This record gives sequence, C-alpha cells and structure tokens, in this order.
Amino acid sequence: MKTKNSIAYKKLAFEFISVSFAVFLALMLNQWKDNYNNQKLVKQTLTNINIEVKQNSERVKEMLDSHKLLLTKIESILAHIERGKIPNETLGELSFSLISTTAWETAKLTQAIAHMDINLVSEIAGIYEYQEYYRSIVKQYSLSNEMNKLFESEKEILENKKFFIDLQNFLKNKIICSETDLLEYYNEIQKTISEIN
Repeated sequence: MKTKNSIAYKKLAFEFISVSFAVFLALMLNQWKDNYNNQKLVKQTLTNINIEVKQNSERVKEMLDSHKLLLTKIESILAHIERGKIPNETLGELSFSLISTTAWETAKLTQAIAHMDINLVSEIAGIYEYQEYYRSIVKQYSLSNEMNKLFESEKEILENKKFFIDLQNFLKNKIICSETDLLEYYNEIQKTISEIN
C-alpha cells in the first residue's frame, strides 16, 4: 500500500511539475511576444515622430526665412519713417504654417511611450510642449493685433510708427527666437532618434 501511495505521489508531483513548467513556458513565451510587439510599436512610433519632426523642421525653416525677410522690410520701413519719408516697399504678410503633433498624440494614445526610455520621452515631450508654446504666442498675437493692417494713405504710414515697432519687437523677441529654438530642438531629437534606430 505504501508503494502505491508513493508511486501515486511521485506521479502527482511529476504531473504538477510538468503542468507548472508548461504554464511557466507559456507565460514566458507570452511575455516575449508582448516585449517583441512593444519594441516593434516603439520603433514604429520613433520613426513616425522622426518623420513628423523633419516635416515640422522644414515648415519652421520656411517660416523663419519668411519672418527674417519681413523683419528686414519692417526695419527699412522704420528707417524711412524716421527720416519722415514714405517707405517705397510694402510690408507683406506675417504668415504661419501648421506644425503637426499627430505622431506624438498617437504615441500617447497607443501607450507606446510607456515602453520607451523615460529620458527620451521627456526630451520628445519637451519639444512638443515648446511647439505648443510657440503656437500659443502666434494665436495670442493674431487675436490681439491686426497683422495684415493696410494703411490707406501715406500719412497713416508715418503716424503708425508704433505698429511697426511692435511688430518688429514681436518678430525679433518672440517669433524668430522661438523658431530658431525649435529648429535646434528638432535637430537634437532627430540625432537622438537616429542613434536609437
């Protein structure tokens, strides 16, 4: 009787160990598959962010060139006004392009950022936060000022020196500085992402 019980216990122990090992293997395989899928998601997310940052960088570069040209025109107009002369050039437009955040929003929605290096996430989040700051400056100024103000007469141009000075300060101190910073941040994150991929 003791031998039968001993064999039964050994058989039961063997089955328990076999089932436990099978469950352990299944869990490990499932974990490996999840890790693989998460790394694949992270890689795709970083590729998307890199593409978006590159596109945003090109847009910001175009805007920066346009705004520097506009600043030169404003300085020329102010120089003419200082001499009491009517400027011989038109002001032009202060225009802005859309800076996208789709890849970052997608990364948050798919929770890809949960599987990324925390320092990288922090760096990327900072860039998108700075983009939002830039967008808020543009929006605030657009709502509070007449950007494309047309002056009907020569007298109005000479009398609106403050408008040109305000616009000059806005371009120099807010827009051009922010765009220059954004381009620098874009360059840095693109280098970081290319080192990872």
